[in-house]
Amino acid sequence: MRQRDIAERAALARLHAGDPASYLRWADGQIAVHSDSDGLGSALADWHAAVAEHGPAQAVLIARRQETRAALNDAARAQRRASGALGADVAYGTVAIAVGDRVICRRNDVDVDVDNGTRGTVRATHADRVVLETDAGTIRDLPAGYVAEHVEHAYCLTGHGMQGGTVEHATVLASIRDLTKGWSYTALSRTRGATRLHIDASETAAALERADVGGADVVVEPPDRAQILARAQAQMLVRDDEDLAVEQLPVRPAPGRVDDRELQRAPAAASPELGAQLAEPERDRPVSVDRLVALQHQHARLIAQRASLPLAELRQLDAIAAERTRVAGQCRDVDERLQALPDPSRSMLGRTRDPHAAKRARLTAAVAAADQQLAALDTQAERAKRTLGQPEAIREEKAGLDRRISELEHDTRQVRDQLADREVAARPAWARELLGERPEQYKRAEQWDRGARDVARYRIEHHVPQDTRGLGPEPARGPARGHWRQADRVLEQTQRRLGVEVDRDLHRER
Repeated sequence: MRQRDIAERAALARLHAGDPASYLRWADGQIAVHSDSDGLGSALADWHAAVAEHGPAQAVLIARRQETRAALNDAARAQRRASGALGADVAYGTVAIAVGDRVICRRNDVDVDVDNGTRGTVRATHADRVVLETDAGTIRDLPAGYVAEHVEHAYCLTGHGMQGGTVEHATVLASIRDLTKGWSYTALSRTRGATRLHIDASETAAALERADVGGADVVVEPPDRAQILARAQAQMLVRDDEDLAVEQLPVRPAPGRVDDRELQRAPAAASPELGAQLAEPERDRPVSVDRLVALQHQHARLIAQRASLPLAELRQLDAIAAERTRVAGQCRDVDERLQALPDPSRSMLGRTRDPHAAKRARLTAAVAAADQQLAALDTQAERAKRTLGQPEAIREEKAGLDRRISELEHDTRQVRDQLADREVAARPAWARELLGERPEQYKRAEQWDRGARDVARYRIEHHVPQDTRGLGPEPARGPARGHWRQADRVLEQTQRRLGVEVDRDLHRER
């Protein structure tokens, strides 16, 4: 769940369920109504204050119409430049990019290793590329051609562009007719902290001022706050597919950030998030062998990128830190025992008597030795840090890579399983050769499906050609050999359960 405030979660749930009045009552103090044309300036001021508090990556503007989004992007970027946060502009086609810019990628690209919807901050600009630090913490080199065609400023995003995204503060600028059911929920539920809604009612006020009643122009009073909120409440009940203002919908809907994918995968009954996405559907990626190959290629690249990090040196630094913690703990224990010894006493003749002298000397020596060991460990740690350069940056990059690798593994399994289900449903020749015809009896048919699906997963994942029988030849070595043998065992068990007599060498074709 994004929202920290339990009351806000409940209000958003009621908004999603079709009760906008409850949400508007709860959010009344966070809603600004503009009957004139000052909505854009007020929204920009809110955003600027949020950036000062949370940073540019955790504050976002949201608008539905592309022209409003463009105006807010330009104005926000001008503010950032005036504050000295941006470097010099570098032109990539018609797009001007500067170090410090917030940008969003608008096209999936396996070679560049970004998705449609990847957001981040520009860290360097070169004639042939832009260095992007993504919000997931990884570094990407975007070729100049990709930047010119598929990168946009991301100070302001559409509701679709923020789907799946999570920030600390969102400033939403919308006209009354923008606030349809699905879009309202999506735009107003993006934050952990505060969401500020600015309703631009200038169009409504202007329309009322031009009202024609009985053939004569009649000037009426601008609508007050209660009237505007009542109109907004009514619009929040309108489904997005009923909204005739289709030009308001973004041209290129984008998925959200990579660290929110579980929200997109959740069952429809599990959260209102998916319900809102269904109200404004995104374009699904096609399930194909090419998609699987692309995911596998991307996964291999990230594994190699993670392996290139100085992880051994990082582990050494961690081991030094752990050893220092252990030695420091022992030193404290010994020192406490030393301090607990009774002080030496003096005799009548002034002589010092210390019945614990031997123990005191032993403990004092142990404390001194521990201090020396701690100093040596500190020297080792400083040397290791100088070798690594920026240990914390390396840790963050590894954590980002680990998250992305895990997501890719999930996506790869999902695509592979969907391809396997599709192939098994077609009753391929190789399945009939290995398992016979699919039985009519329900339980046996389930066993046939399960066995065929396991073999199909192996064939798809290891790219066994369609004209190859069975599992294909056994690989000579490596993990692929283990996968083959596991698939072979599953196949043999399925054949035994089904009572199928087949040539055991059928799937060992060379």
